[in-house]
Amino acid sequence: MTDKYEHLATALPKVEKPPVWGTPEPGTFFSYPYRTTLYDDVLIHRLELDDRDRLLGFALVHVTQSKGEDHMVAEVDTRHGHVHLHQYRPGNIRVGDPRTIRMLQARLDVEIGYEDAMGQITEQWAEHKRRWQRGG
Repeated sequence: MTDKYEHLATALPKVEKPPVWGTPEPGTFFSYPYRTTLYDDVLIHRLELDDRDRLLGFALVHVTQSKGEDHMVAEVDTRHGHVHLHQYRPGNIRVGDPRTIRMLQARLDVEIGYEDAMGQITEQWAEHKRRWQRGG
């Protein structure tokens, strides 16, 4: 049976340029999508790992269901050299400019940024959901 969120997990952003701390060797860069529950909703994780399970990049997406369809509420990712938050309104439409959570200067910043992002998504879950319900 296919996970109903699989299409969202595979569509999450990937690291799009070599990270500032070095380019992984071919065959040593793995994408690991999975999901967890987030109160009434779902949190989709995509972790980009090297062959030693070190975190190179990530995306976290808060997803809710409305009228039988999946909707993105908030997303935190590591593209563009920083950990940043995107917010959405119904219809998976981004609202406003992304908000920077942490700049990425070294690989360790990604790991710390992941912890910051998890806090941002989980601690502000209700706030993000209310904003999404109001339409942005």
